[in-house]
Amino acid sequence: MSKLLSGDLKDFSILDLLQLLEKTKSSGKLTIKGKNVTGTIFINKGEVIDATFEKLEGQDALKDIIIVSDGFFVFDKAPVKRERRINISRDEILMQLSEFAERWKKIKKEIVSIDAIPQFETTIDNDKISLSRKAVKIIPLINGDRSLREIAESLNISYFDTADIVFGLIDKSLAKIKEIKKITTVEPVKLTVQIVHNLLEGEDGTWMSRILGMAPESLIDEFEDEYVVWLDAELVGKWEQRLKKRINSVVAMTPRYDGLVLRISPQISLKDNIVFHDKLAGKYNLKEGDVVEVTPNL
Repeated sequence: MSKLLSGDLKDFSILDLLQLLEKTKSSGKLTIKGKNVTGTIFINKGEVIDATFEKLEGQDALKDIIIVSDGFFVFDKAPVKRERRINISRDEILMQLSEFAERWKKIKKEIVSIDAIPQFETTIDNDKISLSRKAVKIIPLINGDRSLREIAESLNISYFDTADIVFGLIDKSLAKIKEIKKITTVEPVKLTVQIVHNLLEGEDGTWMSRILGMAPESLIDEFEDEYVVWLDAELVGKWEQRLKKRINSVVAMTPRYDGLVLRISPQISLKDNIVFHDKLAGKYNLKEGDVVEVTPNL
């Protein structure tokens, strides 16, 4: 069974955590959960080999993870089977992340949040200012209505790069922050844990077929993924209607662990239950009948 290490990012910076995991030559997944953002760093024997952040992967994802300072972390210690997307040395990674962190401190003084809405102070004269390739994509989307988050997500560009470019425009008195966009949220929902031990044989197989109305065989690969749980499709649909966004994962507060990020598979007729495979339930010390509080992972 894997071991978990969790805590608050106010007590440990991401750089501190990576240095600790490097020294102990640990392997596993470091999940970072901040305000409406989630990232994962994959570590093999203390070495960062890949990262994901929203739709980003590799070094671009690392760049965004490093800006998260308000939230919590969970390190799931276990062997990592992951394609390497980050091919620079440990020292280079730590040096780059340290530089990004210092740059972000300056950016944040002006921009405050990735939900800030930028607008132009004056018209940009392309003949008098040098623009990077990313700036050329970002600048047309600055209209006084879109937030940095929305601009970055629409272009699949990192939040860091988007904020850095806008910071440069502010520094040249070409733009300013209009306001901070309010994010729509939903109230946490309490669900009862149900555990399935075998999807193909015996009572579990029959139960899953009856509840889901489909052959269990078609769900094996998805459900036995170590981070997938099943939620009621009607509940997920209500979330998506309110938030106007596709929900692929949730943040769960369990009796023993806070802030677990779990991918979901919406299914019919689960009502007030959340269904775990026994391997995943065992990893987080969950028992049948435990109550788990979940919110959408935005």
